[in-house]
Amino acid sequence: MPAKTGGLAAALAPMRALAVDYDRTLTDPALVLWPATVEALVEARKKGLAIIVVSGRDLAFLEHALGRAASAFVAENGAVVSAPGGSVEIEPTPAGLREALAAAGIEVRWHASMGSLDAEHEQAARAAAAEGGIEATFERNRESLMALPPGVGKARGLLRALDLLKIDPSEVFAIGDGENDVSLLETAAVGIAVANAVPELAAAAEHVTRGEGGKGVAEVLAAWAASRS
Repeated sequence: MPAKTGGLAAALAPMRALAVDYDRTLTDPALVLWPATVEALVEARKKGLAIIVVSGRDLAFLEHALGRAASAFVAENGAVVSAPGGSVEIEPTPAGLREALAAAGIEVRWHASMGSLDAEHEQAARAAAAEGGIEATFERNRESLMALPPGVGKARGLLRALDLLKIDPSEVFAIGDGENDVSLLETAAVGIAVANAVPELAAAAEHVTRGEGGKGVAEVLAAWAASRS
């Protein structure tokens, strides 16, 4: 995928916050964090950049992996928001959704709010919710499907985190790789896809990195740092 990097440092100069996905954005394809990227996040935060990790992962996992690097977390694809001071907000799972999907024979891994299932079950999951009169959001991320409270997504979670941090969306740049990151990039002032992003996200991004995953994020953070000097 060709990189789209022109004018990146200039675009990042006014930015006060980074909203960044975890899997395949901060990690390599095997979902392993690149240590140099974590250090780049820590250094950027020391220089005044708020780091908001926005992921489908659960909160405990993200806090363990990136507790020293992040200013706030948006977990479970927007359903859980954790901000400075230790406050945690959780959107409730739609009433009856767990039971409806179980009755349909769909295997779901439930978290505090979100359910995670194989994307091949999307049609059956939507049908089960509709038949039960249950309002829910189903969002795809590569081979996975997330079952969420109605209206919940990364954009909504990010906006709540920004409100808690008192940062305007016009001061945020976002980096992602998957279909569920489209709303994240659209909410931010500058949207960036890593080189390994799905075509849908790369098309929606204003910039595409040269490096994949964490190396691409480090590339963007270097451009942000250069914009401050």
